[in-house]
Amino acid sequence: MSSGFKKPIKRSHRRLVQHDDSDAEQQVTTVEELIQRKKNKLEREKTLELLFQELEQERINQEEVDIYGYPIKQTPTEDLISVVDVQFDDNYIMESYTEEMEQEGLEIKDQVKDYLAPEEQEHLDNVFQAIKETEEIHRLEKDWNRPFFKDGIKYIREPCLISRDLFCGQKEIHLSELSATTEGRSFLLASGCMKDWHNSGWMCPHYVYQWLFEVVALDQDKATARNALSTLLMLWSHPDDRNGSESREIYEQRYIKLDVFKSVLIAYHAIPTELVDVISMDTEDQMMSETIPVDSQHRSRHIPLSQLGLMIKAFGFSIRLWKEAYMPWEIRYTIRILLQLSLDKAGHLVIQEIQTSIDNCLSALKETWKIDVKNIANDICDMVTTSKQQVHLLDTLKTVYDRSRYLRRVIGITCLGRYLERDVPGSIDNIPVDESLIKQAALMFSYPEKPFTRSNLDYDECCIRIAMLDAAIGTDDDEIRRERETIIQIADELRLIGLQIGAKLGVMKKTIANEMVQRVWSRISFIIGRDDKIES
Repeated sequence: MSSGFKKPIKRSHRRLVQHDDSDAEQQVTTVEELIQRKKNKLEREKTLELLFQELEQERINQEEVDIYGYPIKQTPTEDLISVVDVQFDDNYIMESYTEEMEQEGLEIKDQVKDYLAPEEQEHLDNVFQAIKETEEIHRLEKDWNRPFFKDGIKYIREPCLISRDLFCGQKEIHLSELSATTEGRSFLLASGCMKDWHNSGWMCPHYVYQWLFEVVALDQDKATARNALSTLLMLWSHPDDRNGSESREIYEQRYIKLDVFKSVLIAYHAIPTELVDVISMDTEDQMMSETIPVDSQHRSRHIPLSQLGLMIKAFGFSIRLWKEAYMPWEIRYTIRILLQLSLDKAGHLVIQEIQTSIDNCLSALKETWKIDVKNIANDICDMVTTSKQQVHLLDTLKTVYDRSRYLRRVIGITCLGRYLERDVPGSIDNIPVDESLIKQAALMFSYPEKPFTRSNLDYDECCIRIAMLDAAIGTDDDEIRRERETIIQIADELRLIGLQIGAKLGVMKKTIANEMVQRVWSRISFIIGRDDKIES
């Protein structure tokens, strides 16, 4: 009986072995081909590189001859003068140019005086003085910046801790020793020991708060200044209930004095006329400044902008936290100084800190804050007299806080009153002050002599006055709806101004003025027009 399965023959096995050998030979052949292809590719790349070099050399050869085949004469490289890019200070050039012009004018005046009579010499002095004042007015009108600090590098003093207490503890002695050097101040404030002392019940003396404030503003190390601000805020934390009966003493102890704030501004080389009165130094401070060498007390550097912002923020917090320790006139004075500072080039860079500090100062005013705000507006308009600078005061005030909005509106109405009085003397007496701000603005804007709509009004001045009108109207939609008839009257006056300017634009000043008119007209018309649609 035969089986259905057969044993595989050996020949099939031999064929399988032969098949494997052929695969190996084919694999070897493939590797050799890959190597050959790689060699061919490298040879072609070398050939291509040689061709590119030949093309580059041919281009160079063509540049060495002109269109007629003659060689071009090359300038020797040693005869060429290397150009050095030098960065010039334009402000320094302009300042030196102005000084040279003034010196030349003085020399001419001295030479002419020898040939004139005494009366003619006095008349010549008056002419030169009038020319100088006119040039200064034109410069202020052209530039909206108002310098608060002197130009150039400042010699800023270092913070100084002066103890006025007769009895000092161990902690106060430790503070006095470490505060004498920059390294000691850095170590003291970085260690946080004053915070630990405060948490354990230590009553920080009043003069230490003043010293910490000076460190925030005057120290050379910015990290030390930030640590000083952190320490100051920690020491300003409210006391617990067991010290509630001593709240008045705490207010008097923790606040930063206005004289210290002014002394820091003077250390930054603030212009004395901007501060109105120069701070009077105590006898002890005078002796201190005379005994300390100038090199160790002052450092030549620019105003530290970051520390300027921290200092402004810290003083605003002090007024807000310890408002009972400040007189109303001190708060009004601080707000006026901050408004002036915002017009300076350095102050404009810390505008956010100034805005926050103004809000804190306004919040510290008492129930009669509206009267104080009107006094602040009159004071700042007395200090800042040019219209181009006055309109930039509006950027310093936020429109979020109600008291800041009111100050912004009062500045606008005060400036409009100054413009009206300048154009029509005696007219401001006919504007009732007991009316609302919108009605006062309407009475000024629609005065019988039409000072705001005259044909010879400059486009820049027109734009500024419309911006002041916009600020005086405010952003309260409810108040605008209540003064509907007055707003319609203002809108009609704005429409007449727009027609007077005309639709054909082309001059930038004219375009900006027309855009300002259209923006204010559209805003107030939209508010009262929206109500008409709702009622209908």
